[in-house]
Amino acid sequence: MDRHGDSPSALEHALLDAISDAHGGAILVVDGDDMVLYASPQLTLLFDIPEFYLTPGTRLRDLLGAIYDHCLRSTVSPAPSSREGWLAERVAAHWRERLEVLDFTPKKRVVRGAMRRLSSGFGICILSDVTEQKKREETWRADLERVKVTEDILNSLPQPLLVLDEHLTIAASNKAFATMVGRSEDSLMELPASAVFDAPFAAKLQSAAKETNNGAGVIAITTPDLQDAGKQAQPVAYLHKVGKAGRSFLVLTFSAVSISPRQTLAASTPHASTPVAKAPTRPLKSVKPSQETGGLRAPDISSAETSSPKTIVVVTSDPGFEADALRVLQAYQTDHCIVRNQAELQAFLNLTASIDITIDLAVIDNALPAAAANIARGKARAVMMIERQTIAETLGKQFKAPLGRRSNLSAVPKRNHTPTAPVKPVLDGLEILVVEDNEVNQIVFSQILEGLGCRYRLATNAAEALAIWQREKPPVVLMDISLPDMNGMDVCRLMRRKEAEGQPRSLVVGVLVPAFDHDRSRCIEAGMDDVIIKPLSPDMIEQLLRRHLTGQRLTQGSGHHSSIAP
Repeated sequence: MDRHGDSPSALEHALLDAISDAHGGAILVVDGDDMVLYASPQLTLLFDIPEFYLTPGTRLRDLLGAIYDHCLRSTVSPAPSSREGWLAERVAAHWRERLEVLDFTPKKRVVRGAMRRLSSGFGICILSDVTEQKKREETWRADLERVKVTEDILNSLPQPLLVLDEHLTIAASNKAFATMVGRSEDSLMELPASAVFDAPFAAKLQSAAKETNNGAGVIAITTPDLQDAGKQAQPVAYLHKVGKAGRSFLVLTFSAVSISPRQTLAASTPHASTPVAKAPTRPLKSVKPSQETGGLRAPDISSAETSSPKTIVVVTSDPGFEADALRVLQAYQTDHCIVRNQAELQAFLNLTASIDITIDLAVIDNALPAAAANIARGKARAVMMIERQTIAETLGKQFKAPLGRRSNLSAVPKRNHTPTAPVKPVLDGLEILVVEDNEVNQIVFSQILEGLGCRYRLATNAAEALAIWQREKPPVVLMDISLPDMNGMDVCRLMRRKEAEGQPRSLVVGVLVPAFDHDRSRCIEAGMDDVIIKPLSPDMIEQLLRRHLTGQRLTQGSGHHSSIAP
């Protein structure tokens, strides 16, 4: 190709056309003066621009300006100066040795541009439509988040739970089951059931599995009552089938959680597995309005004709409310779970209903919206909305006095209507900007950062992130690299450029999905300080912040900029 000629030769032109057709994308070639030497016709299929911009001799800046004006203006920041800023950044990108960018068109198309500048000065850009690939990535990312939420919910259940495949090999378990059998969750994976249970129980499990696979529904696996020998056999666990034909699993839920593992699993009995429609439940009593509890009052479950609640869910985002509730529930040895908001409550109740676990009582912080009570009503036997100041006293009245204990609440420290200050998180007041466009991931970030005591702002695209960052100067930025308007690595480059002009330096951390782990080095090259891989956890975020921020910053209040550890 003659660099100083007006156009490529006919042979070179035909060769590039053939490559474009084979690649299914478009090719753009410019010389050292940023003049178009070749632009394949497929470019007009990706970007709806007039064909004359593809003519050899057109300035690269004019071609990019046409793409911006006709296709990208509505998807980029609407600020008046954004066009010139975008053009300057994109022309500079064409001079990078290697770089990839994503453009989002108004027609919901995602175009990836892979640019390379050769040592001879020629610039080559290969453009391809990656819309379907991005959709698959988003679907895969959403599936990962759903799996993580499901795992969190299972681990919060007090009942031991085990998931087996069609060969009775362990596919998943929760923490309660791992604790019951004295093994770690990881060590249980892919073990046969016979390696965990003793022979009598394993035989009963195998028999129950055959009945379940034959369409018997939920099967109760029974064993003699261990305290009163000679009585009728009592259910130890329930087995039911989930999934579709060819891809199904068996869910084993244990009910006798208060019995030691060896006693529960080693007990043998001549009784056969018994088909049941669902776990036995007690009828609900009517719920009458009460001004004290925000319009809802639990039935008198401490009366002589009804036992105290055994399974309880507490809904609160207040650490003080949670601490006082746990103090009462632990004193009465209940099975309980804490959820933080309405979404977690809905997911928890749906899950417990699917595995036939009945919730006796839902305790809801009165500071939460009344919608939380509406979610719980009908799925829990009783619903109470309680003020934080009276949680210990009001909740304690719902229980019968345990055998051998006093009937009053002297064993439970009272609040005396004086709120207890929650324990101050070690990262209290740290300001963080979260750049994330996925709603599920936003919820995950919010829950983790609130639990760590951090203050945070959410940005859903690059333009919003840059505006918040320049205005509020947060010391920490958690940056998703796949944003709708700009790659997260390009956003980091813009931040570092502004910092060179005097903006205080922020800790910028790239947030990747496992499929993009290979982008780690590119994130560091873009100026990011570190990278974390989803799925996220509170420990991961806390360790990251402690590793990069000095001890002085962790003890200061908000309003002071961080000192980044070298």
